[in-house]
Amino acid sequence: MTATDGPSAGRPQLICEEVFLLLTTDAGAREGFGTQRGIGLTAAVIADLAALGKVTADEDKEHRVHVTDPVLTGDPVLDPALARLVERDGDPFAQLVRDRKLDPEAAVGKRLAETGILGLQDARLGGLVPAKHPTLDPGPEQDLRARLRQALTGGPVTDRDLTILSILAGLGVHKTVLGPDLPELSARDLRDRIRELGAGSPAGQAVTSAIRTISLAVASAGAMGAIASS
Repeated sequence: MTATDGPSAGRPQLICEEVFLLLTTDAGAREGFGTQRGIGLTAAVIADLAALGKVTADEDKEHRVHVTDPVLTGDPVLDPALARLVERDGDPFAQLVRDRKLDPEAAVGKRLAETGILGLQDARLGGLVPAKHPTLDPGPEQDLRARLRQALTGGPVTDRDLTILSILAGLGVHKTVLGPDLPELSARDLRDRIRELGAGSPAGQAVTSAIRTISLAVASAGAMGAIASS
């Protein structure tokens, strides 16, 4: 099966799917020793729900997340997260990203395997050896990396790009993940560029504002050394 004939063919990838690709090596392991993939994926799925107008976040220090539309989407990746956010309505973002029940890792890995982008090697020894998702079709990640490189080198930048970049910077893996595509930029240069993009992107409609707020919140969560629940 290829990425074009799976059950999600023709559907734009979710932010959490793109983050999964970036935080997974070609061999299928987590990208970078100690990378907190759980935090990144949970932040990303909340951003996906914000993009759909399902949730919003306060623009205060705690960035409390509120459900604005609890009706399920029919998407097996998004709906468990939305249902959990209904239960935790109003909780601070930095607490939510550490909630195991919000982490969409298993569902995202399954979907990317179903579409033929990644493989799936099941967890072994009762989960002591985690599941792996080796790359089968490198095209989607290559396209994503090219898009992010453009955003970081003066090209167009979307709120989706800014969210992904902010998640990487918030986790402190921006250099690990993006360094091979931008060897001319140091870790500090990359972080400064991501911050510049965030500061220079004008606020638009409510969805754009919510995504940007969530991007800032994940940076705060990463800076506090939040431990992923994965």
